[in-house]
Amino acid sequence: MPVYFLEPIDLNHRDWEASIYKGPCTIRTDDPDRARQIAKHAFWITTDSPQKMVPWNNSSQVKVSLLTDHNYEEDGQEEILEPPGYNENWREIEFAP
Repeated sequence: MPVYFLEPIDLNHRDWEASIYKGPCTIRTDDPDRARQIAKHAFWITTDSPQKMVPWNNSSQVKVSLLTDHNYEEDGQEEILEPPGYNENWREIEFAP
């Protein structure tokens, strides 16, 4: 399974207030859109403003790259490889097709 690297672009944007984690992350999954969905659900937190959107799905806020030179195992289930400790945040969520 491919491994994707997600990198925040503008941490000063107000939407980052809707994310508990604001650093780069590495996710093993089938495609870049799925990587964004996993990050969105893993790092989402509520805010006091409905105008703030979780930034992980926004290409102007997060750059996604396919990692080809890495030390991660490509066999296995979908997983947040880095940072550790966030996999349980998203595993039970049903994603829309």
